[in-house]
Amino acid sequence: MYCKINIDRIIGGAIALMALVIFGCSSSNKSTNATDTVAPAAVQNLAAASHTATSITLVWTAPGDDSLSGQATQYDIRYSPSPINESNWVSATQITGEPAPPPAGTADTLPITGLLWNTRYYFALKTADEVPNWSGLSNVMHDSTRTGTWEPLGSGMSGTVNALAIYQGQLITGGSFTNAGGVPANNIAAWDGVSWSPLGIGTNGSVSSLDVYNGKLLAGGAFTTAGGFTVNHVASWDGSSWSLLGTGFNDAVNTFSPYNSKLYAAGLFILAGPDTVKRVASWDSNTWSPLGSGINGAVNGSIIYGNNLIFGGAFGFAGGIPANNIASWSNSGWNSFNGGTSGPVNTFNIFGGLFIVGGIF
Repeated sequence: MYCKINIDRIIGGAIALMALVIFGCSSSNKSTNATDTVAPAAVQNLAAASHTATSITLVWTAPGDDSLSGQATQYDIRYSPSPINESNWVSATQITGEPAPPPAGTADTLPITGLLWNTRYYFALKTADEVPNWSGLSNVMHDSTRTGTWEPLGSGMSGTVNALAIYQGQLITGGSFTNAGGVPANNIAAWDGVSWSPLGIGTNGSVSSLDVYNGKLLAGGAFTTAGGFTVNHVASWDGSSWSLLGTGFNDAVNTFSPYNSKLYAAGLFILAGPDTVKRVASWDSNTWSPLGSGINGAVNGSIIYGNNLIFGGAFGFAGGIPANNIASWSNSGWNSFNGGTSGPVNTFNIFGGLFIVGGIF
């Protein structure tokens, strides 16, 4: 580049004036700006903040113009009733009226409206700069529209539900039924948010209790087989098959509680295999063991409270100690629980720091 410069200096009194005139400049064709090849980073925390019967509100953190810095130019947000990936991205429904991206690191949000009631949707987005350089696909998340009122889970069950648990991201339901959502399911079934499925061939009797212990789902109840195997009222499910826990029991298991590195079961049983356990026993991953001299009546529920394991039911003694329908167990043995109740205890929980008991008393 060159420029021809003329300088005229006029001096008059104490005033000097210099006029600088630039003209006749020329330059080469070389650009002074480097080409932008850095795309915005892919969003990794796309999530649902809320939902209604026909809308789902998305939230995420805005990336930058160049990876995670600066301010990007535009979003492409899409949804589908089936999982989204790079190969089917173009066939997903594109949102209209996406907001312009804010500066990198800013929380962003968008309500997606006009959706179908009680339907699962998958969402993903991409971000572009001014070139445009497009980011990779964000994390793909899903959520379902809701009504804000009670809703059925599919077509429900054909009989009674006694217990619920969460295992491997699914809702597990146990009870006394042969059908879940139109699918044959013997007394136990899984709900994945869309449909029901059986857990193998299930059990041959009702399921009263469910819990998760050492990465497996536990089921207890009035059954003697699970998955076609003899299990005697207690069984574990590993996601694909059923297995027994020791010798099982001679009668129903009504409750489980993991406590102090062991699993505790209680219910109507007297024996664990040939051993007397009197309605409550502990499992150490190898064998069932009694808790002192046990409990002299039915146990309906159990819960950890403080440093103790609490049992409730219809009984008068625990470990030979008077305990009116509720008793506590710790490493030091059995204790009564504040005088107990005048009738059977069916359930309890902890709320606002208070120990709440429910039953027939």
